Formats: sequence, C-alpha cells, structure tokens
Amino acid sequence: MSSAGKTYSVPSRDNNINFLRFIAASLVVWFHMASLLAIPEPYIMGQGLGPIAVNIFFVLSGYLIAKSWTRSSSFGSYLIRRIARIFPGLVVVILLSVFVMGPIVTSLPLGDYFADAGTWKYLSLIVLAPISNVLPGVFDANPLPYAVNGSLWTLRYEFLAYLLTPLLYAATKKLCGGRKLVFAVVLAVLVLVHFLSYSGLYPLPKVLDNLFRLFAYYMAGVAVLELGLDKYCDSQFAVVALLVIIVFRDQVGIFSSLIMFVCVCTFTLGFSLTSNPRFAPCFKKNDYSYGIYIYAFPIQQCVVWLGGASLPCAYLSCSVISFGITLLFAIASWFLVEKPAMDAGRKLAKKWTSRKSN
Repeated sequence: MSSAGKTYSVPSRDNNINFLRFIAASLVVWFHMASLLAIPEPYIMGQGLGPIAVNIFFVLSGYLIAKSWTRSSSFGSYLIRRIARIFPGLVVVILLSVFVMGPIVTSLPLGDYFADAGTWKYLSLIVLAPISNVLPGVFDANPLPYAVNGSLWTLRYEFLAYLLTPLLYAATKKLCGGRKLVFAVVLAVLVLVHFLSYSGLYPLPKVLDNLFRLFAYYMAGVAVLELGLDKYCDSQFAVVALLVIIVFRDQVGIFSSLIMFVCVCTFTLGFSLTSNPRFAPCFKKNDYSYGIYIYAFPIQQCVVWLGGASLPCAYLSCSVISFGITLLFAIASWFLVEKPAMDAGRKLAKKWTSRKSN
C-alpha cells in the first residue's frame, strides 16, 4: 500500500463535492461567455470568476487525488484510474471538434481545411501537448477569433499534479511524522511564489505563474488531507470565507491573492466536507462537471458564430442557450464515455493489482 495503515475521516460520497464541481464548472461557462462576446468580464478582488472556479477544482482535486493515492495498492493501478478519468472524454471532444464541428464551421473549403497542417496539429491536444488551440478558418470572424477550446490548457497542469503526487509521497515515505512538516513547507513555498508573482513583486512568465497558482491550490487540498485538517472542515467556515469575499469583492491590493487563496480554500473544503452535506444527494452518482468543462467553450463559440451576439441581452441569452446545450453534451459524455471508461479503468486497475500480487 502507498500509505499503509492510514485512514481518513470523510466518507467518499457523504459530501457536497460533486455539487460544488457542478457549480464551479457552471461559473467557467458564464465567465467565458463574456470573453467570447468581447464584453467586460466579472471580477472579484481582481480575479476572474473563471480562474476562481478553476482554483476550486484544483483544491478538490488535491484532496481527492491524495486520498486516491493513499488508497492505491500500486502506482500502476493509480495511474490507470487517473488516465481513465481524464483522457476518454478529452479524446472524444477533440475528435468531435476536428471532424464534426470544424468542417461545419470553418470558412475554408473542406479540402483546404483537411489539407492544412493545423487541423492535424490540433489532435496533439489528445496527449495534452501545448501545441495548438486553433483549427484553420474556425471561428475566424467571432469576437474572440480562432479560439476553439480555451478550457483544455488546465488539464495538462492537472495531469502533471497527478503524476507528482505519488512522487511527493514516495520522497517523504521514511519521514513518518516529518512528512506533515514537508507537506506544509511545500504548500508555503508554492503560496509564497504565487503571491510574489501575482502581486507583481516578482512576476513570472505566464506558464510558471499558472503552474505555481494551480499547484498552490492543489497542494492545499493535499495538505489538508495529510495534516488531518479535513475533520475540522465545516460549513460555518465556508460561510465566513464567503462573507469575506463578498465584503472585499471590489478591493484589489498587494495581499488580494493571499486573502483570496485562504478564502477559496476555506470555502471549498468547508462547503464540500461539512458534517451536514445537504447537497450530497445532488449528483451523488453522476458527475457532469468534467463534461461541462470540456464541452462548454466550443459550444459557446458555436452559439456566437450562429449570431448569438445579436440576440437581445446577448450575454444572458448566449449563456443560457450555451449552458443548456452544454449540459446535454455533458450528460451524454458521462453516460456514454466517462462512466464506462471509469468502470473499465477500475476493472483494469484491479487486474493490474492481482497480477502484481501473484
């Protein structure tokens, strides 16, 4: 076992996690709609709703993936389950984008579209390669031209975090009680670098800025589990954190990123792991958040391409239409792709474990 003899307090389904994931994914949709219509985006304490929602995802991922690793019998079984969660849905949305949406939406003749190297470069996103988010002639006349799926970039950071989590546990395996200190130090360093970069005191290139921001939030979830703080996470802390965000929503200062970090982590874990999870029945067996996340952007661009920008109350109209269509795709993705893939991944992981033990 990767963490033998260790138990954790929160039952896997008696929580609000899937409900909060759904809300976070929905926030990303509403945030992106402003960008796609070229109108001012909603910000809180200087941060966009979209990035805040992504931060929520990473806090939850850190907590859940760390728990997954501590319950895994081997790296192989752990990796199989992680691959089965991310890649099947990703592969399908990319193939649909290239071979269904692209030919319909492109302004190029069909032959030119498929002859263009950019069409085939887009397929590199299947392996999370940061090569191209552009399909030839696709959305070239939209207010935000050429962008096909502006959500997928975070997945490479998430999968990298999946790979680094076992390494962190392995590196601290023999430290016993010292492991908690190491985890706390790693979290502190990530938060410090994120603060220095975001505040402008020591700005980093965009790629590194994103990496330290997302890893700081991810590590917060990991550290809460490892330090045993999850048993203290409850709704009253979430309410306080939310009130702080509301009161200071228009304040932007040098410490804004730190205040937001503490509040987002406190709200996310307090709301998700509360002892009275009133929203636990919502999406208890079905998690549509990933499908919403990966399908929303291209669907929103299609709505704009079809003339959504000219609708009355364009932002609200396009958001509602896009979300409705996206939810249908997300439900289909869950039942036809994601859930079957996860079931197959669990079976394969068990076979891997059995074969290794023989």
